[in-house]
Amino acid sequence: RGVAGKIGQMAIEWLPLLAVMLFYALLKFYALRPSSSDENIYFYMGWAMVDHGAIPYRDFFFAHPPLQLVIMASWIAAFGFSLESAKAVPWLAFLVSAFFFHRLIMWRHNFQPDEVY
Repeated sequence: RGVAGKIGQMAIEWLPLLAVMLFYALLKFYALRPSSSDENIYFYMGWAMVDHGAIPYRDFFFAHPPLQLVIMASWIAAFGFSLESAKAVPWLAFLVSAFFFHRLIMWRHNFQPDEVY
């Protein structure tokens, strides 16, 4: 097995993950436009945390654990606010989650790409 064998092994391991990620991106592409949904309030809350120093549960009602807002506020602090940028945060969260889920499945089932050949 030379270089071609290694590339084949990597393709068997990574192509399913890349296909799922691409499929998700194609399905969610429509979301890069303004919408009248509840996600806008999360954008505002993240912006308020950065711009006004607002604290969830004290300065505004938030019925969820704070990680989502901490991530959004960190993103806004690092890159500034724009609608496209804010809408990218859930996409990136999915991609990171999918990567770690893929790695977990590979580890849990002790998958070895060379076993497929």
